[in-house]
Amino acid sequence: YVWATRSAPKHLDHRNGYVYNPLYIVAAASYMKWENDAQDFLNTYDANGERLLDKLRRAFDYMMNYEKGQQGLMVITDPKHNGKPGSFASNYWDNWQCFGYKSPYENTYFYRPLYAMADIEKTAGDPSKAEFYKKLAEQVKANYDKEFW
Repeated sequence: YVWATRSAPKHLDHRNGYVYNPLYIVAAASYMKWENDAQDFLNTYDANGERLLDKLRRAFDYMMNYEKGQQGLMVITDPKHNGKPGSFASNYWDNWQCFGYKSPYENTYFYRPLYAMADIEKTAGDPSKAEFYKKLAEQVKANYDKEFW
């Protein structure tokens, strides 16, 4: 889970923002495309000695596993963000307290990082993962249309 700030995992110290991971991945993939040497960019290490590619994979794995994205829709499993009235909002629309669980808003943000990770994995040398993510994106789109429209 990508934290809201460097020192706090929760936005305004009371709720998680489940769009941080997708935004992080898409931003990195976009920047990667601008770089002359995308391999060098993905293999950049931060001050803690962690490689960017590993951080991106970990952020993506959070969405795929903890938020059940591998099933074709992102599902927020945190009971404080269950999508029921009175629960914490799970995104920027924090004046509406009923986002969460199977949220159309978060799933809109889940779709694009699938293509971003496909680009990242292709650049990193894993075309089979890239193809898997593209196929999952098609499944997410179909599931989104079925679930929310």
